[in-house]
Amino acid sequence: MLRSSFPAAMRFILLLSGMPLLDATAYAETPLERAVAATAYVTANGQGLGTAFCIRKDGIFLTNAHVIGPRTHHSTVTLVLYSGEGATERSLKARLLHANLKRDLAVLKVEEQVELAALEFLADVSSIKLGQDIRIVGFPLGPIPAGGSNPSISLNKGGISSLRKADGVLREIQIDAAVNPGNSGGPLLDDGGRVLGVVTSRLGGVAQNIGFAIAGNQVTEFLEEPGMSLGGPSVTWDDRFKQHKFEIGIFTEQGAKVPDEIELASMVTGQPPITARVPVPVGAQSVELQLATHTRGKEEQVLRVRRGAKHTMAGAKIESLADTIIVEKQSLRLSDITRISTNPNEQLSLQRRNGKTLNIAKSDLSLREEDVDRVLPPLWEQSIVHWEDPTAGVFFFEARAFRGGQEISRVQFPAQLSERPMFVNHPGDVPDFKGGEPRHRFTIGLSGEGVFEFQLLLPQKLSRPAADETASDEKTAAADPEEARFRGGLRVSYVLGPAPGYYSLCGPFLLINESLYHPFYDPIRPIPPSIGRGSRIRQVVSNVLPMNLKEGAWKCTAHRDWGAGTEHHSLLKGEFESKESDGVLVVRLNTPKHQRAIYRLHFVQSQP
Repeated sequence: MLRSSFPAAMRFILLLSGMPLLDATAYAETPLERAVAATAYVTANGQGLGTAFCIRKDGIFLTNAHVIGPRTHHSTVTLVLYSGEGATERSLKARLLHANLKRDLAVLKVEEQVELAALEFLADVSSIKLGQDIRIVGFPLGPIPAGGSNPSISLNKGGISSLRKADGVLREIQIDAAVNPGNSGGPLLDDGGRVLGVVTSRLGGVAQNIGFAIAGNQVTEFLEEPGMSLGGPSVTWDDRFKQHKFEIGIFTEQGAKVPDEIELASMVTGQPPITARVPVPVGAQSVELQLATHTRGKEEQVLRVRRGAKHTMAGAKIESLADTIIVEKQSLRLSDITRISTNPNEQLSLQRRNGKTLNIAKSDLSLREEDVDRVLPPLWEQSIVHWEDPTAGVFFFEARAFRGGQEISRVQFPAQLSERPMFVNHPGDVPDFKGGEPRHRFTIGLSGEGVFEFQLLLPQKLSRPAADETASDEKTAAADPEEARFRGGLRVSYVLGPAPGYYSLCGPFLLINESLYHPFYDPIRPIPPSIGRGSRIRQVVSNVLPMNLKEGAWKCTAHRDWGAGTEHHSLLKGEFESKESDGVLVVRLNTPKHQRAIYRLHFVQSQP
């Protein structure tokens, strides 16, 4: 790996000349100089994200969508030019114009008025040959560990080892140059400094020096798509059926096609899309349309009602029943309620999901007769309503741009309703695996990306404080053995942001042996060493689910389903790791980027 000294050499000349440091176009004379001048280190909130490079002199940059991450359109990142070069280093704010997760590409626009060095794409990708020499420039491995300062640019050399095509069309370029985290979003260059593609990933595991770049012809197609942003209100759970005004921003600054119609759709699992379509006036940079996020369709959501027990006690009977209107006068549905309490004098207290309480007479309840005994609790006790489907309130918007009746761009915006239902366990609600079939299946939906760790803590560990806990924690555990239970069972740890599967504000949902559970937030160990060690990540969340487990040795295997009806697929090397450490079974998943899948973790007791 070579470090280019060009920016350091240029700094003295620029300072003597009195020319603006950003106007590097006149001094980037060789292909390598121009590549260095046009390539930026991408950061946000002090954390290195990857690489981007300028494709238009007025500050249009290209990078990977996964480098930008789950940021919303209009959000900003920092681009550092001449990174690590002292006085020459310069930071620029750039906003996101357009991102396509499927293509893994994103366009950024510098907010200042600047003139920068820009790279050009090779016009004819058919001239790319196997074995051709290539170079990649970027910022692998992020900040320098000592002091965390911005890294200097790196240059890697290699060759083209494969031209990956589909239906005769070039999709990806495989290279044998070293690609590391931080290189993503950087340019793949030929000897003349022309861009052949955008570096996107490497192949992990046993493979060495196998990297990939998105081919230039795919980038060209992406740049022809108009960028779209979504603005609008934060829709609450109670207002999901109402019409709301949304604004779609339209960006064609990167030379994209100009649309003449825009369509916005709300996509909710189990419901038909709700769409609205409006014309785009000539020269307009945005359009407004009205849309409800959810529809009152005929489909019925399945709910679970925990009936007839105090909220601190186990033993409540679980009933599954369809959502229905329970108070006719207010069109109040069972799904709008979190808790039902039975009081004397035939009075009911209904706690709504918005925090308000409604007191009614039993005679005002319009439940079906066959559901009354399945919902109403005994006197002084409560029924608690949970969603069977943890996706409730999670959806996405999809914006589509048309020109002459033909779709020219499609962008998805993940969303969720505020004040949406949460599935909440209570202390008595723990899986009991002391007896019966020793094979326990944990089905966990992963919709994010990153490293997730699961710790299966056996019974002898439940009351023993961890070594990194404070003395006050030890005293608490000794004084309250019941509280110590919450430190054992199954602990789930993950980086804040992408979270395992469908999750509430408190953490992920786990489907264990066909029953749904919600682990508690675990403040005991917020940064597991196995995730935090050697990493710049410092925002790691832990949740723990108490479990009654049989003592003995356990092991774990994992499979993956890409969707409903698909067969199980084994995970690749590097995606799954399972080992026992000090009596604790530790399982780690390293998920592919932006690929939703169902991971099935099979825990088996090998030595009862």
